[in-house]
Amino acid sequence: MMTEIMQKNSVQKLKVLLQNRYGMGLKITTMTSIENAGVDVQEMRSELRGSSLHVPVCARGKYLATAILTRSEPMSAGDISAVSEIVRLVLEPLLLSIYLERQESNTAVIQDENVLLLRPQESFEANDGSDWNPDGLEFNQSLIMLESYNPHTISRVAVHIHEAAGRLALLRYKEVHGSLNSVQDIRELGTLTLLVEDVLQLSPEEQARLATFASSANEKTEPLILIGCTTPLDELVEDELINIELAEIAEKSHLELDRMPKEFSQLRETIEMALDKHALI
Repeated sequence: MMTEIMQKNSVQKLKVLLQNRYGMGLKITTMTSIENAGVDVQEMRSELRGSSLHVPVCARGKYLATAILTRSEPMSAGDISAVSEIVRLVLEPLLLSIYLERQESNTAVIQDENVLLLRPQESFEANDGSDWNPDGLEFNQSLIMLESYNPHTISRVAVHIHEAAGRLALLRYKEVHGSLNSVQDIRELGTLTLLVEDVLQLSPEEQARLATFASSANEKTEPLILIGCTTPLDELVEDELINIELAEIAEKSHLELDRMPKEFSQLRETIEMALDKHALI
């Protein structure tokens, strides 16, 4: 079964990202030892074992699998955190969809109160929600500014845009910024969505770095950057709180969310018209 999972499109993309960005190999295994069946899923954390990083993947209170990442050189705490977040964002929806599918068919699944064990001799196909969405939006820009007085609205719309674009995973900038020290670091994240929840959380250097990236980004192979702001963009410019190049880029893809409909189907149409710079895949 793990062979089937490793062949999934999203897992193959994850392997390439881990190899190119961190020089790491990837294996996925299930925990089958009966002595582990009583483990508290809420307490499971990534841990280094020798030269390998073990990342438990859990969802809805169930242990699903462990990603084993191999690397010969030591990792910083920032890299461990960033890698773990990326791995979970990609594998959780995939493994959960497999779990739910097998639960419905009631075959090949042994379920403990806290631990899900998948029989390795079984193989099956599953709908991988992390694959590129054929109906997704392909934007002609790599940076979109989301303005709202309510930060929760920014987060909600960011998730909608991410899902509509069919990106590989959604990363929050604050979780990975420690490993993004150059424009090239950002490029190497690949086809992800990177969410900056508030532009004022960025240092002047970070703002300039994102502006440089967005000015020459490849929309098809590099990240989509979503930047939130709870202060009107023109006020940020007037008060010199935003990098001028970043502001000029944001002006071309600036969404005033408080003026948009709340219902997602209407919201998506409004976003399409407001940006007016994308093409349907």
